[in-house]
Amino acid sequence: MKTDPDNIKTVKLKKILRNKIQEKRDKLSDHERLTGSKLIAERFMELDCYITSKEILAYHTFRSEIDTTIIIREALKQKKKIILPKVSGSYLDLYYIKDLSNDLSPGSFNIMEPCPLEVYTCII
Repeated sequence: MKTDPDNIKTVKLKKILRNKIQEKRDKLSDHERLTGSKLIAERFMELDCYITSKEILAYHTFRSEIDTTIIIREALKQKKKIILPKVSGSYLDLYYIKDLSNDLSPGSFNIMEPCPLEVYTCII
């Protein structure tokens, strides 16, 4: 099988860019991260697709990523169904959660993941 040189170059550039962005993000203060997270959450929750949605597929915050729990908590208050991924080998299974405090436990890479409750089957 022949390897595509453009694809290899793209993968390498993507990795370099990801590392640069992560370094920059890691340098943010807690205050900057929280302020940015609140702004992102506010703008996201103003979108029509959020307002009209009944289900939200999200991920749980990890390391210096934005704080997605702001959106998740508000969506739960609004009675939206929240779906989070759980690593299962080389796959991601999707689960409904109802409570951030009780429905999650540390999983792969110590990322908070759903404790299997109600399986959400994703049809692709």
